[in-house]
Amino acid sequence: MTDLIDVVQKQDPGSELVELFELTLSDGTVLYFHPDFDSDNSTASEEGYIYFRERTSPYNIKSYMPFPIQVDGIEYSADGAQNRPNLTVANVTSVFDTEIGDFKNDDLVGQPVVKRTTLKKYLYEPGGSAGAYDSTTPPIEFPIQKYIIDRVSQENPISVTFELASPFDLGGIQIPNRSVLGKYCSWEYQGNDLNSRGGCIWSKNSLIELGTSTTTTGDFKAYFTEKDEPIIDEIIFTTNTPWATSTSYSVGDLVLESAKVYMANTAHTSGATFAGDSANWDLIADTAWATSTSYAVNYYVKSGNNYYRCNTAHTSDATSFSADSAKWDTIYLYKTWDTSPSATNTFSAGDYVEYDNGTQTTIWRALLASTNNDPTESTTWTRADKCGKKLSSCKCRFQVTARHPYTTSNATPQVVKRSSVPLPFGAFPGTGKFR
Repeated sequence: MTDLIDVVQKQDPGSELVELFELTLSDGTVLYFHPDFDSDNSTASEEGYIYFRERTSPYNIKSYMPFPIQVDGIEYSADGAQNRPNLTVANVTSVFDTEIGDFKNDDLVGQPVVKRTTLKKYLYEPGGSAGAYDSTTPPIEFPIQKYIIDRVSQENPISVTFELASPFDLGGIQIPNRSVLGKYCSWEYQGNDLNSRGGCIWSKNSLIELGTSTTTTGDFKAYFTEKDEPIIDEIIFTTNTPWATSTSYSVGDLVLESAKVYMANTAHTSGATFAGDSANWDLIADTAWATSTSYAVNYYVKSGNNYYRCNTAHTSDATSFSADSAKWDTIYLYKTWDTSPSATNTFSAGDYVEYDNGTQTTIWRALLASTNNDPTESTTWTRADKCGKKLSSCKCRFQVTARHPYTTSNATPQVVKRSSVPLPFGAFPGTGKFR
């Protein structure tokens, strides 16, 4: 390539450009054409043919048949839609029909076409003296241009014109066995763990290791709805154990103090007043939203019958929650299915429950009231932990950060993501660049 750059930068490169075309048929046969007649090659068996080496090792010599063929409309742009050049071949002889055999013109749709460009001086010369361009070294050529035949755009007694497309601009084409769907993921959610179908490698039980950068050991449960809304353990809001004096507390313990929920961040024995122990506790939730109150990011509140997580630090409106609704994300609370032999599991429509069916632990939402009706996709239950098939769905799972990473059971997801963690490669090509 360096030699080629040096030559073409001269005012007179000393050799003419040569265009070569390679068309691969569906049976794997590769046809080789060039649009010019080489008067230097007048051998009876391959009159007009020219010769060039393959692009990859072992660099075998290939014969390119002279044939009226051209590509026009090639453009390069950094933005906008990919351009679609036209490939035109002569239809005046039987040569092309003979070469493609039993294939018809329509059978070529979906097949790759490669355009190669070099200087005539770099072609292989049969019978010539062995030199740098006649050896088995890599061929010297410009970068190849590869396209896919997308459709037959024109056909008449004189010529056949095919519209070409970039390999990355074929909606609905399969590569090799799944459809290109643009911005949406086509993998089966948790498929790698559930049925070895690869693609989505998110844990079947929605567990993720938070790493050594947190104080959590073990795996953290990260459940989300199809709209990327967190589903958290109801214990955050059902805690009704009041703080008490002279009591031994462990990290992660929850207490209720003045209608607010606190979590212990340090193992300790409480003193005479809660105020004196305040450094050992983190305020994480309020059992009721209040007006004119300062709220920090990741703070949880209940308003009416719904639950929310603060996404923007603010002082609440003096009149209503609805005025501040944009500053809050909706969250949902799940109960845990009681597996004890004598348990009675009763749920109302709209309840969320964490259920282990022996294969997978996940979240289900009740569609109808029921008692001891095991969750499964039906008229009574529907899966609640679902993937939205978007990049944001990947980010809220693989880049999750625990709001209070003191215990795996009480940890809840923060608004901010761990942007240092790259998304795994999957249905979104090159997702490692998204942070």
